[in-house]
Amino acid sequence: MVLHGYAQNGADFINQFAPLANDGNYIVSVEALSRFYAKGFYGNVAASWMTREDREADIKDNTEYLWRVYEKEFLPYAETKQIHLLGFSQGATTLSRFVSFKLPALHHLWICAGDVPDDMNWNNFKTSTDKATLHIMLGKQDPLIAADKVAALQQTLHHKNIQFQLHEFEGVHEVNIELIQQIV
Repeated sequence: MVLHGYAQNGADFINQFAPLANDGNYIVSVEALSRFYAKGFYGNVAASWMTREDREADIKDNTEYLWRVYEKEFLPYAETKQIHLLGFSQGATTLSRFVSFKLPALHHLWICAGDVPDDMNWNNFKTSTDKATLHIMLGKQDPLIAADKVAALQQTLHHKNIQFQLHEFEGVHEVNIELIQQIV
């Protein structure tokens, strides 16, 4: 299950995962509930997981929405298949909250070019990631993720005793499919 970032959409986002969609892999790209035109009143339709307006309701709605997708598309295979959940940028924060509130069975959690929010259930997040591999993937030239933010994220995860693998690559604010292929 892959979650896009701000001002993207699920249909376009899934295209970059085509190299992974072989050998029986099944990829579901989930689109955020809040849609808008990327260029004012026209152009491509993009989506956002949330804004600061009515934030708590958005978090709850997104969590329930993701659970319904997970329950239908992944839960039946949780004991027989490897489940990877990937969030990119704003989708990483949304996915982290989902994992901390719903405790889905998973094998790999990918936080790509994003952060883990402070306002989630850290005990549940640790429980989920104790049973899975947490991957933090960041481009070294990402203009949206400053070095001090990366250091703060690592410090928080260490402080919470959450094991993770940091994967840095030469690149910007993107998902590095080639690196994911190598790791998997």
